[in-house]
Amino acid sequence: MSKKDTNPISYEDLLQFLQQKLKEEKRATQTVKKEITVFAGETYAEKLENFERKVLENALESNNWNKSTTAKSLQLTRNKLYNLLTKHNLLK
Repeated sequence: MSKKDTNPISYEDLLQFLQQKLKEEKRATQTVKKEITVFAGETYAEKLENFERKVLENALESNNWNKSTTAKSLQLTRNKLYNLLTKHNLLK
């Protein structure tokens, strides 16, 4: 606690903080379980293809589908990115 902060942490504050952290952890766990289920029963090659597509989709969404920015964020040339987008039918 700093010298400026004279209000001690209350039991309710601590409880609320811990409940929020548990909710976040539960959401993260559910997301991981969902991703694992998506890849269940596939061959190695299929899993790799699906993972590659997922990485591309996430990067595109994070960059508002700006392909130049997406290529930079993935450390790919634009040409390589376009080849991957074509391969995974992700060109808009």
